Amino acid sequence: MIRIRLKRLGRNKQPFYRICIMNQRDRRNGRPLQEIGYYNPMSKELKMDKDAYTKWVSQGAQPSDTCAYLFTLAADDGSLVQLPKKEKKEHMGAANVAKPKAAKEAEAEAAAEVKAEEAAEQAASAAEAPVAEEVPAEA
Repeated sequence: MIRIRLKRLGRNKQPFYRICIMNQRDRRNGRPLQEIGYYNPMSKELKMDKDAYTKWVSQGAQPSDTCAYLFTLAADDGSLVQLPKKEKKEHMGAANVAKPKAAKEAEAEAAAEVKAEEAAEQAASAAEAPVAEEVPAEA
């Protein structure tokens, strides 16, 4: 069976992939029938010949899940595409990381605004509440 899959190149911890048409039984970095593009996950660059991809799929080639996903991201004319980089998520120890001075000041201002709004709400609710009359205690 013919597969559309990735062939790994590059150094240790710096992967670079070529998108290849290969026999399923060939080894991962074996000789491909055709190379139709490349993908660099480090710089988020993708270049794929969509015409060749659709030609091979119409002839019965099965794309890997990753190649099928990359096909959806590739440009129609086969030009180089710069994929968007994912934003880093804050981790559990993010509170321990030193923040820039401007970020700390912005957080302090936001907290002060929230406290001021809460104080204003409490003052408004206290003004609306009826005042209880004092009843003299009988001896």
